Amino acid sequence: EIYLVCSCGEEVRSQKSNPNHIKKCNGLQFTLHKLDKTVPTTPQCIQCEAYPTTARCYAKHLRRQHKSSMKANGIYLICSCGLKIRSDTGNSDHSKKCDGKQYTLHKLDDK
Repeated sequence: EIYLVCSCGEEVRSQKSNPNHIKKCNGLQFTLHKLDKTVPTTPQCIQCEAYPTTARCYAKHLRRQHKSSMKANGIYLICSCGLKIRSDTGNSDHSKKCDGKQYTLHKLDDK
């Protein structure tokens, strides 16, 4: 599997990636990268060894397996489409539009 990285650092992994990137970025110079299948593409759970496969699954995993939440752990997720996810509720419309399989984990105090 391959993906592109813009000169600004934004990763483009699918056609559903952040459409606003093209509008905001003047660089639009991309380099081709090959995905290393031996490295997980999703963040590891902050409380265990699991690697939830989607952003929504990450939030559900915290709630179901650890009786916790992203807010309680001081984190949020950013999907590759740009959506900030702070809980596992209210994201069903997003899930229908985006597969949510490319996301990053951030601390609440990150800007």
